[in-house]
Amino acid sequence: MHLPVVSLLFAALCTSLFFTKLILLLIHAPTIPVASTLFYLPTFFLPDFLVICVARLALRREKGRLSLIACVVGSLLTVVVVGAASSTLGFFYETGSELEWHSAATFAFEKEARDVLLSGLLPVTASALFILSIAWFTHQILYKVAGDFLIEAGYCVVCACKQFLKPRQVQDVEKNAESSRSMLRNGEGEDNNGQQPNAPADIDSDDSDDWGNPPELRETKSSRSRSRSRSPQSQSRPSRMPSWRLKAAALGFLAFAIILRPHKPFDHMSVTLPVAMLDMFSFGGPPRHSCMGAGHHGLNNWPLPELTEESRWKMPKGNFKGWAPGDNSPMADAYQHRIVDWVIESMPSGFLRWDRARWRDHGPPPPHAHDHGPPGHDLPGHPPPPPPPGCPPPDIQQSFYNPVDDPLRITNLNDDILKPLKDSLDKDEVKIKHVVFILMESLRSEVFPIRPNTSFHDMIVEANEEEMRDEIKLRLAQMTPNIAKITGYTEDFEGFETPAVSWAGPSQPGYGGINVLGALTSSTMSTKSYSANLCGTWPMAVEKFDEADTDAYQPDFRQQKWRPALFEAMTETFDRQDKFDKKIGFQHIVAEKQLKADKSRYKPLEPLYEKVNYFGFAEPVLVPYLKDYINETAVNNERMFMMHFTSSTHHPWVTPKAWNTTDYFESKGIKHRDLNKFLQTINYHDAWMGNLMQLFEETGIANETLVVFAGDHGQAFKEDCKKQGTFENGHISNHRIPIVFSHPHLPRIEYEANATSLSILPTILDLLINTGSLNKHDSSVASDLVHDYEGQSLIRPYKAADNGRRAWNFSIVNSGAGMLSITSADTTWRLLLPLVETFEYKMSDLQTDPTEQDVLSAWSLKSLASAVRKKHGESAADWVKEAETVAQWWMKERRRLWRHS
Repeated sequence: MHLPVVSLLFAALCTSLFFTKLILLLIHAPTIPVASTLFYLPTFFLPDFLVICVARLALRREKGRLSLIACVVGSLLTVVVVGAASSTLGFFYETGSELEWHSAATFAFEKEARDVLLSGLLPVTASALFILSIAWFTHQILYKVAGDFLIEAGYCVVCACKQFLKPRQVQDVEKNAESSRSMLRNGEGEDNNGQQPNAPADIDSDDSDDWGNPPELRETKSSRSRSRSRSPQSQSRPSRMPSWRLKAAALGFLAFAIILRPHKPFDHMSVTLPVAMLDMFSFGGPPRHSCMGAGHHGLNNWPLPELTEESRWKMPKGNFKGWAPGDNSPMADAYQHRIVDWVIESMPSGFLRWDRARWRDHGPPPPHAHDHGPPGHDLPGHPPPPPPPGCPPPDIQQSFYNPVDDPLRITNLNDDILKPLKDSLDKDEVKIKHVVFILMESLRSEVFPIRPNTSFHDMIVEANEEEMRDEIKLRLAQMTPNIAKITGYTEDFEGFETPAVSWAGPSQPGYGGINVLGALTSSTMSTKSYSANLCGTWPMAVEKFDEADTDAYQPDFRQQKWRPALFEAMTETFDRQDKFDKKIGFQHIVAEKQLKADKSRYKPLEPLYEKVNYFGFAEPVLVPYLKDYINETAVNNERMFMMHFTSSTHHPWVTPKAWNTTDYFESKGIKHRDLNKFLQTINYHDAWMGNLMQLFEETGIANETLVVFAGDHGQAFKEDCKKQGTFENGHISNHRIPIVFSHPHLPRIEYEANATSLSILPTILDLLINTGSLNKHDSSVASDLVHDYEGQSLIRPYKAADNGRRAWNFSIVNSGAGMLSITSADTTWRLLLPLVETFEYKMSDLQTDPTEQDVLSAWSLKSLASAVRKKHGESAADWVKEAETVAQWWMKERRRLWRHS
């Protein structure tokens, strides 16, 4: 292989390793003391240095089959590393985060996920060109210096061998060292006359000036011949390289630093890129022979037994089954073995624990079982797999959720309904025939609606020049008028005119619904949040949407008289959502696949079918299908449970070409570019919300339809923190979401609580029961079922604590297995718990630091607790330790309940 190509590849490898390591240092160095960073800095680069040495040995021009194979393999691996480094640099540029290779591998297997990756092709290409440019200007120097170093290292080995080996063995070692030196210096080999054919005047040519070598290596060919003719013992070579004492000291320092270096985060910071890429072939999770999943309790004992003592137990009352956690609890045992009288022949997903006849007499699982979820999940209601070797036989009843035995469960269903709402219910003013659930992509609470005199609003205004600020305030005032009406927000924008909404709305003054303030998502990963909203269940802290491969541990919202439907203008196949939708019982689905299959309406060249992002179309394409569904339901005298999942506000934040966009940042270039595009999609989303509400009025269902609005998660930008997006980013702006229960006859209530989206489904059931919207049988069933859910009802006062127990809230950070956010409703503290060693512990106080600009962080829980104690006091430090303990129990418990092994 021609030298310039080989040396260029080698330089590209060196450049790639350097810049990827630099990114790791930029990300993690601020989290450790400067003195530690400087002291351990050489150890960070040691693995990269070893890879460079091996690559230099492989990328040489020696003749021979083995050398050619080594050169070709080395070249191919170098191309892979350069591509990986370009991806790492491009990802860091876009998000400010480190690229996780395990997650990248899982993305590569889905078309829609690949489209997400390809959306960042431009910065990746720019990074590749940057790497190659640096390599082009440095390849001669790097190739020569690396070769000279290996020659010197070889002579050092010879010198060391002389001290321990016999003379004959020394001669063999020197002969091998001379051969290696020749391979590193002589290039592509010499012809029969000792001349290198077509030898370029390059750094490896024997005729070059050898400027990169020590003086003793700057020899003519004749001197080399004379040197070879002398006996090895007679050779002596002065060296301008450091003395052996300095070399020994350097090696000793490296060894000492590596031994002394703490495990976290330094081990991760030292990993070289080729080794990090091996994570693509690692599919982690619980150990294969773990006893935690599939109904096994394992060793997951509740860590705070003083909170579940018998003196704290609560007795059953009405539909409340009691609360008495413990192995010897008669109430928990009674719930576990109870038989209900409303079991039907075909039970929906999540009802398996009441259908005793189906799981009691099941035979062995089918052979096509797999590790995620219960084997045979394609067969409804199939029991979990047999226990792994060494595990006790599972008690299948123990794999089901038991609210009586749940030490975390706090219910407010026995408390009174909020008084303004109770007055309306007593007057029989509220009727709910239909339920529409609108789950909104990346909808952070600050834009639902945008409000003046808030930190987010003011940040946007102040980012513009002084003379433009009044204009920007006007544009912001006109951004979310429909959302303002939905939430009941009526304050003016400091005198700036807001536009009239596109729908009249039947609500009287003071009516319109419940607006929940302070809500957090259950996961910043859309599919996990989606399942939590529909099933009222906590998702699992595992990679990707494994919940789709098993059955929900709570009953899904479905009754025989309802016609459940799903409408989304995007793909339904991303991360197994379609599989999940089929299990929970949607009878009518319209998504990208169905839209394209409808030949009578699908016109790909029409603006309506313009693809706005890598997931699908803009929402107005659904209008004719929504009208058909509503009309068919009315004709058949059925009740709607309609799920609508929006997507226009998803990255890369593109609106249809026909939409007239408004700029909220006048600065040109890339600064504020993404946030500006996001706000433009929010303005578009607001118009769609108005059109949807108008559609409900036109079809005559508005007065009897409960419309639930919720964000699936928030969206962080670089204006919020150093990282952008939800991927492995635990910033609070990714977790705050709006939740609104809209109905024209519900009184207008602003409900403040540190709640999560887990409360949405219990609230819907509570409203259906207490508005008389169900018949006697269905009301009885719903009244029984609502006590099985973990979330509290948001039409009753929220219980922040109960008899010493905190109302804990958890939120899984995208992509599932990296971080967990923990809050409790009785405090404003928040813990970000790392689930892998590449992330640190973080703690914030959302009361004094609502935008998390002054977060405490540490690489161990002990260090974090110490820092928290100094800043926030002893009670906060105790809370951090308690939160971590509870979270560890909670994560194992989710895997048991989801039967995930």
